[in-house]
Amino acid sequence: MAGVRGTRRLVSLVALVALVGSACGDEGEPQAAPTSVEAVADAYVAVLDAMLPDDPVSEDPVVVYVWQFVENPMSLDDQVVVIDGLAEQFDVRFVDQADAAVDPDTTLVPTRDDGLLVGLGPVTIDAPHTVRIEIYTSEVDIDAYLVTLVRGDDTWTVMAQEPVDPEVLGAVI
Repeated sequence: MAGVRGTRRLVSLVALVALVGSACGDEGEPQAAPTSVEAVADAYVAVLDAMLPDDPVSEDPVVVYVWQFVENPMSLDDQVVVIDGLAEQFDVRFVDQADAAVDPDTTLVPTRDDGLLVGLGPVTIDAPHTVRIEIYTSEVDIDAYLVTLVRGDDTWTVMAQEPVDPEVLGAVI
């Protein structure tokens, strides 16, 4: 009996060590959960930086309206993290409703200020972390992607972008 009990303790200890190790980074430091505020804002910066087109013609930053189709949108402080993270390339403006970023009185309902409307879904809690992004230029020009992210020590890296059918922006505008 002592052999079975000792084996169970050893298996439990190995499982505990594996669990603790999986919650730590390369240096053994605990990693922030992807649901933490900073982690989500930083994840959105990584997604937007990877997915938004550069505009080499204009000297002015491209206007990007960001609308989150999530249950609990980011706080104003977190929005500032996103705005600051992209400030060199983009003039990021958060909107509470997607239709606030479009001009309904113009043919094909383009975005205001010749910009883009970007819809962002939630960052999934479990790895692989994914985010749905939809990029709207007009009612006939909507691109959508499922973006896969990996969280490193303090950064998010986009690992893959899979084109998918738009589901959200076309339905709300």
